[in-house]
Amino acid sequence: MSYVPKAGEDDDEVGIVPARLAILIGVLILVVLLAGWQLLLIIFAVAGFIIVHETGHYLLAKWSGMKVTEFFIFFGPRIFSFRRGETVYGLKTIPAGAYVRIIGMNNLEEVDPEDEERAYRSRSWHKRFLTVAAGPATHFVMAAIILLFALWRFGPVVDDVWQVDSVVEGSAADEAELRPGDRIVAVNGIDVVGFTEVVDQIEVARGEVVEFTIDTYNDAGEVVSSRSAETRIRERLTEIGSTGFEGLYAYDTIVGFDGQPVQNYEEFAALAAGRIGETVPVDVEFSQESTKGFVKYEKTESVVINAVELDGAVTGYLGIARDEVRTPTSFTGALTDAAPATWELTGALVSHTGEVFSSAIGWRSLFALPIDEEAVAEQRRNDPSQYRPSETIDENRIISIIGAIRIGNDLFDRGTADVLFFLAGLNISLGMINLLPLLPFDGGHMTVATYERLRSFGGRQHRVDANKLLPLTYMVVAFMVLVGVIAMVRDVIDPIQL
Repeated sequence: MSYVPKAGEDDDEVGIVPARLAILIGVLILVVLLAGWQLLLIIFAVAGFIIVHETGHYLLAKWSGMKVTEFFIFFGPRIFSFRRGETVYGLKTIPAGAYVRIIGMNNLEEVDPEDEERAYRSRSWHKRFLTVAAGPATHFVMAAIILLFALWRFGPVVDDVWQVDSVVEGSAADEAELRPGDRIVAVNGIDVVGFTEVVDQIEVARGEVVEFTIDTYNDAGEVVSSRSAETRIRERLTEIGSTGFEGLYAYDTIVGFDGQPVQNYEEFAALAAGRIGETVPVDVEFSQESTKGFVKYEKTESVVINAVELDGAVTGYLGIARDEVRTPTSFTGALTDAAPATWELTGALVSHTGEVFSSAIGWRSLFALPIDEEAVAEQRRNDPSQYRPSETIDENRIISIIGAIRIGNDLFDRGTADVLFFLAGLNISLGMINLLPLLPFDGGHMTVATYERLRSFGGRQHRVDANKLLPLTYMVVAFMVLVGVIAMVRDVIDPIQL
């Protein structure tokens, strides 16, 4: 049903259209019923970020004397609108952000001669640059504000403080009855501080029975129980240990040779030494992180035995994933740390984005529809150089806004702190995308404005012909739409694994 203004009614003044408002409310209620209120919060948060982005453009355009004709929240058919001065404000039906319309963004747009002086293209370089840059800048400001609150209420991750997050079923950690929330504070009577020291002790204790001192903490960070437990540390191959075998890789745990169980690498090496040059079935297992925690995979590989290495071939393996522990800080401390944290997070995201777009894994994972955990495991085996113990192919995956919203929703299970740090990172990502120096992104408009300024000299004002930029703009839009649609489809039928 479309809204038809009454005779004599100004099209800019559209009263509330009940049917469209009902559709919007119905969609939001459906989201809550199907996915929970957390997903609705994430959707509104993302929409809010975009609204603030457009508000940045709006405020700087007004400050610069440009004429802003429209400022709408959401897209699609109007639910209502009203005029205040020269600008029409309103709400539309599709909850996907907002937009601001500034007249004369390029030389192709026809503008009333009376308004030409107030067109974007007629303003000075610094006013155009600041107006366009204000949008992306808001994302970095919002990220800093979110990080300020997160650091104040929850605190940063403390390197030396950790606890068990998940345990591999059937592993040495499982046999020691380690559970989420536990902390290992001593190994064989030696005090350990931080997860790294635990790993160092475990790696050298392969095949040995070790004694752990385990503390369990409550949410207030207080020790509620302390106990001791013994378990035999398992082994897994190193890069050195895998080099003599075609079909074995670092992080594999060998549990059988030619149908015969083996208890440790020495047993395997003794059997393999007599079969040099042969192809032998070898039973291996390894764990892989997933949305369910750690999952253990078992597989039989046809292994070509070329050589058997003993020194440095295996290392100890316990079978736990760590959970980071945060310590709240003072407001003053959070205020001091917010800007550096934003800078550090920006650098990390720039580096990771570069890895994704330059990595074959990133593009391969985009088109691998769908991907399951067995495929992830196979990828790890086929390309061990790209693998870390806690890594999955999803870490090098291009995600859409649907995937980002879903990640934010899933992070509610981990706690509010993780959601806030995710939203800060999402803001920075949105800011980075908008700063790309290509039209139609804000960075493209900034680049054009700067180029025009550099070409304007001797009293002559140079303006870029938008017609010449249209082919490149269309190519950028087509590419982004293609990648976005594929990523959306992937995120719908094969949700990203945390």
